[in-house]
Amino acid sequence: MLLFKVCLGNNDTEESKWPKNAMLTPPEEAVLLEPSRGADKASMKLFSKSNSLPGLQESFGPEDEDGESDSSSDVSSMSSEQEGDAKKTIEETTSHMNPKAAEYLNKRGNMTPLQEKINGLTTLPAGIYCAIFCLTGSWLSQTMIQETRQEAAIGSDFQGDGCISVSWLPNLHAMPPLTVIAGAMSMILHMPFSFIYHCIYAHKLSSTARIDHWSRRMDQCMLHVYSALLSYAFSGRLDFFLVNLVLNVDCIVKQWEKRIIPVRNQSRLVLSIMCFTLPILENGDYSYFGRLYATMAIAFAVFTTYPFGGWSHTVFHLIFWNVPPMMMTYIPTLPASQDQLQLAAQCAVWAGSS
Repeated sequence: MLLFKVCLGNNDTEESKWPKNAMLTPPEEAVLLEPSRGADKASMKLFSKSNSLPGLQESFGPEDEDGESDSSSDVSSMSSEQEGDAKKTIEETTSHMNPKAAEYLNKRGNMTPLQEKINGLTTLPAGIYCAIFCLTGSWLSQTMIQETRQEAAIGSDFQGDGCISVSWLPNLHAMPPLTVIAGAMSMILHMPFSFIYHCIYAHKLSSTARIDHWSRRMDQCMLHVYSALLSYAFSGRLDFFLVNLVLNVDCIVKQWEKRIIPVRNQSRLVLSIMCFTLPILENGDYSYFGRLYATMAIAFAVFTTYPFGGWSHTVFHLIFWNVPPMMMTYIPTLPASQDQLQLAAQCAVWAGSS
């Protein structure tokens, strides 16, 4: 409309006076003119550059291109700033992680909420089994009770010192051996933390937030408590337990460092497992050692390679279900367990005769 009025030279309105005057005014004076109500800043800029229609047309093209260039520059600047902010956020989030941790997280960060909840549920049977094993007196064989009865190993002066009598636990005649208690507590203590991590938090957190969350750190820490307790369960020796305790406490401290290094933490966990199983070799139980390690090797192979995708962690737990029965039935056969087993057998005979 502005160009149309300029071409016609219409002076009927006040709005048309300024463009016409601008065309008749030398360029050096045009910049001093004040635009009327109908003219905007863009019009003033155009007319200040030329006093003819061809000049106006020539000015219009470059001005439009400049406008697009300025707009593109602004958008580009905004995009660069947004990308910079996003990059800064990522760097701040992952700055405390080992570079290989990202690959580790991506490989395990594709589990659905259902898969994580099932992961949590599959951690419960190990602890429940150990509690039942201890409370039902499954660590004391009927064969040993029968042998004690036949050998008349209980004297007339035996008054049931150290025995337990609970009506709703008829087979719990005495406290289990400390080695059995240590073995059971290793799995019972780990159970709630693993359940909390998988079933409550893991499926609500991103991969980056998950590995840094307190629930996952506690899950890993309790695995080292597990290893320390089993070192006593398999040896019955306080000195061996203390050495393993120092090792595992150091590993626990590493778990709470700001910089997370999954490979290092997993290597330390494997080392702690190897340490608590050394007494098995010392006792010469090579067959049992081989079966235990074969089971754990299959489980850890599934854990490290994730062959079943998001369900691999569940499969890892399912394979590990075989480990608690293998451990808990082996520990009562060790020399360190025999004195308490003998007392429990005497209590069983005494309870049956009283």
